[in-house]
Amino acid sequence: MKTNILINGGGIGGLTVALKLAKCGIDVCVAEQLKGTSHSYKGELLQPKSLDIFHRIGILAAVQRSSHKINHIDVIKLGAEQDNFKKIGQTKMSYNVIDSPFNYACMTPHEELKRVILEEAQKYSTFHYLQPARFQGFNEKKGGWYRVVTKR
Repeated sequence: MKTNILINGGGIGGLTVALKLAKCGIDVCVAEQLKGTSHSYKGELLQPKSLDIFHRIGILAAVQRSSHKINHIDVIKLGAEQDNFKKIGQTKMSYNVIDSPFNYACMTPHEELKRVILEEAQKYSTFHYLQPARFQGFNEKKGGWYRVVTKR
């Protein structure tokens, strides 16, 4: 397979960049080493700038369907006092003060966010996804091009 760009890793960042490139007509290949989805739960706290990026690439509505909207965050600092926890400080943060249509954050499951991005990217013929595949390195330069070796 020939491609213009190889992205090593199919996490949120790699898939998002690959989607943007594919939407621009650039041939891109993502090599992801995991055989399937992660078995551990992880959440992504999507900040306003991330929401803006997802809006500009056309997937914000799909992302929000599986997200919990957050308008403010209270951080409470606890200190240990003979096996009992005592509140020793608190900080409050409000997204409402941001002058932007994205004046909030979203908490979304990591694997669901990857699924949304991957499904959108797969709509483009310039997007290729190798899973499982591990980048092994470059070899043999021919005419200014390197051959990329992946292990499946």
